[in-house]
Amino acid sequence: MSDIAARGYANPSVLVSTDWVAEHKGDPDIRVIESNEDQLLYPSGHIPGAVQVDWAADLNDQLRRDYLDKAGFEDIIRSRPAIAEEMAAILAERNMQLAQAQEALGAEAREHERSRQHASLLGKMRAFFRLGEK
Repeated sequence: MSDIAARGYANPSVLVSTDWVAEHKGDPDIRVIESNEDQLLYPSGHIPGAVQVDWAADLNDQLRRDYLDKAGFEDIIRSRPAIAEEMAAILAERNMQLAQAQEALGAEAREHERSRQHASLLGKMRAFFRLGEK
């Protein structure tokens, strides 16, 4: 189990480690979005190529003092359409990777089931025809 998964996050598959970010820093298909409660962290230094989503200004509902609701997040996406385009590209690629993984797992599962059925039928045939008995 990865360190991130072991921490009990609700959806760890959307999080990556700092090692992963370092390994993919030159990857043109990866977009890092930084957000932090400390508003000085991004201007004082950030991951090269990362875009900032300001926690206080962008993700925090100023009236309720809580995270934005769906409508508030939609307002951010409308005001910064490049984020939506990049998110769509990332999600489309992720969906393709998941589909490929599911296909590979499906093929592996079918082969396993075929092998299991083969062994089961062979065992029944050996028993019926008393093969292997002397």
